[in-house]
Amino acid sequence: MLEYLKLVQDLEMYGVCYFNIKNVKGTELLLGVTALGLNIYKVDDRLNPTISFPWSEIKNLKYKGTKFVIRPNDKNSKNFVVITTNEKVSKQILNLGIGNHELYVRRRKPDSPEVAKMKEKANEVRKTKLVIRQKYNSERVAREEAEKRETMYKQQLEDMKIEMERKQTSLLEAERTIRKLQEQLEDLQRSKAELEAQRTELQEMMDRLEQHKHMEAEEKARLEEEIRAKHAEVQRIQDEVARKDEETRRLQEAVDEARRKEEEAQLRQEEEERRREEERRQKEIEEANRTEKELESLSDADNTLPDVKEVNEQLKDQLKTLQDQLNEAKTNEESELERIHRINLLEGRNKYKTLRDIRKGNTSRRVEMFENM
Repeated sequence: MLEYLKLVQDLEMYGVCYFNIKNVKGTELLLGVTALGLNIYKVDDRLNPTISFPWSEIKNLKYKGTKFVIRPNDKNSKNFVVITTNEKVSKQILNLGIGNHELYVRRRKPDSPEVAKMKEKANEVRKTKLVIRQKYNSERVAREEAEKRETMYKQQLEDMKIEMERKQTSLLEAERTIRKLQEQLEDLQRSKAELEAQRTELQEMMDRLEQHKHMEAEEKARLEEEIRAKHAEVQRIQDEVARKDEETRRLQEAVDEARRKEEEAQLRQEEEERRREEERRQKEIEEANRTEKELESLSDADNTLPDVKEVNEQLKDQLKTLQDQLNEAKTNEESELERIHRINLLEGRNKYKTLRDIRKGNTSRRVEMFENM
């Protein structure tokens, strides 16, 4: 409702009570009684007054029948008379004039001691409420920050537990691989030792065969058979050594690959932790700035009183949009008031600019203008 009043108070016909009058020459005019003074309008133009008398220039109002007399404060200016349609209208103009004049004077009077004391007390109460609100907001922000940190620490703890479990699993797997590799190495060493022993024994048998070239055929055949069997055994052991050597090499490569992956995972984890820490610090800074701005806005909102002439821009845009839609929806020709309002907008005139222009000059000259209309 307050925003609506802020908008409509700038309209030309807002707060104006119109009355049909005549001047002493009998010219039909309109008298507008407003909170700022008395305005004289032409009959066909209720938006733009031609003459205006602010309440600060008016000393007294009185009437007798249809004759309404306005007495200015300027001693050099004569009273000016308007003719109303009947005595009832004169009484209405007098009552409205007295009420608006009293309000006009009251708004410009200095505050009485009682009112000043009440305002001072109200300011103290408002400041106390502001302090309480700021304290409450600070505590609320601190509590929210503590809850966020608690949630973040819990999440970090869960992540650390998961990472420790993963590392424990990787460590157990690496230990199993290393044990298997050690066993393979031991088997390989035993196989190599056995191969060397078999080769030595084969060489001895070859030497013995060479030394006993003239042994009997049966003995020679038996020795040759043993040599062939030993050759086969040596070949088998050699193949076994090669197979175990290949398996050992593959296990070593697997261990190296696992170690490399573990190092890469460690680097990624450290990078992720640094990134999270940076994001956390950035969020804390942004949250602190946002909280500070909120507290400042709350403080400014409590310390500043609303300006009567301040108009909500969003509502003005909505009003303009509605006006455009209304203009598009119109199918008949515009009225005289709409035409005058459109001309005022095109020429950049408004209510306050018009009043400033027509109040220029002294009161006597404006009274003469009214009588000569």
